[in-house]
Amino acid sequence: MAEAGFYWHGTEQEMDTAACFVCGKALDGWEETDDPWNEHRKHAPQCPFVKYGRPEASLTCEEMVNLMMSTLKMRLQNNHTTLKTNAKLYIEKKRKEMEKMLRTH
Repeated sequence: MAEAGFYWHGTEQEMDTAACFVCGKALDGWEETDDPWNEHRKHAPQCPFVKYGRPEASLTCEEMVNLMMSTLKMRLQNNHTTLKTNAKLYIEKKRKEMEKMLRTH
């Protein structure tokens, strides 16, 4: 599984969860006959590691640098999306609090 980019990401509820070190895609419910590369391709075809299609040890230095840059970019985009969503929720909550306060005064 590690050759296909996965590391253990399990919990007490889902012991067999594995996630990609590049795209972060988490998969569980693994069966003995599952091929990690095929599962990775099927569930995360956009993953840069999947696009290389070979184990980390066989990548060139340039490919590894590109992979790490892609990983950082994806994580920053995910963090930005999460922060943006949380900010919108917080602003809406505060707006409602202010409206309620203005109605009571």
